[in-house]
Amino acid sequence: MLAVFAKEVAPFPELDNSLNLYTEESVSAMEQGLAKHYTSVIPNSFLIDLQPYCMLATTVDQKNSIIPRFFQAKDDIFCILRGTVENKDDLDALFEFNKDNDQITMFMEAYKSQRGSETHVEKEQREHHWLRLIRAVKGKFSIVLFDNLNKTLFAATDRDAHLLLYWGIDVKGDLVLTMDAKMAQLGCHKAYGSFPKGCYISTADGLKTFDNKNKEINMKEAVDSEGKSYMKVIVSGASSQGSTDSTARD
Repeated sequence: MLAVFAKEVAPFPELDNSLNLYTEESVSAMEQGLAKHYTSVIPNSFLIDLQPYCMLATTVDQKNSIIPRFFQAKDDIFCILRGTVENKDDLDALFEFNKDNDQITMFMEAYKSQRGSETHVEKEQREHHWLRLIRAVKGKFSIVLFDNLNKTLFAATDRDAHLLLYWGIDVKGDLVLTMDAKMAQLGCHKAYGSFPKGCYISTADGLKTFDNKNKEINMKEAVDSEGKSYMKVIVSGASSQGSTDSTARD
């Protein structure tokens, strides 16, 4: 899976210009067609081109017993889901979902329920309902969803980030999400790392933690044990045991 989102729909803490995360050879992931490159090297992958806001590339394997991969597009909403929801029956009862829907349809229908033109208060209530669902999901999964109608993004992993998801910022400030470290490096040079645990990113909120949306999040350059620079996410008030650092690994 690989997704590229324009900075207009993927806000995040700005990088310090003094960080040594790019080179003169660094290029725009969107303009250089990183998603198209992905489909050229990954068998059975396909491309969804929604430029200038988004490009998606993925494969589908719903029967994979280890990490199933799902894709669904409906009503101008595009969703990529990897992994498994382990408590779907509980979620169906708690949120009054249709129990006959599969897990990706559950997410799609839940997201659609927050669409529409409403007051600011109603919009906040609907977004709270969506985040409440994501918090309640148990399992090993990652989700990337783009609403092409409203030009909004949502991406997250389960709280413990069991399934590796890389994220990064390219030289133009666009967001790259992928399960492939080499693709992340190709698109973002050194400005990438593993998606921080306990966090989500959305157009409405930017990069936030599930537990406290008011925690300040910053990014800095760090160096790993091999002397390689990478992007590190620092959440104010996070303990060493509960760290949400975003570290790069090949």
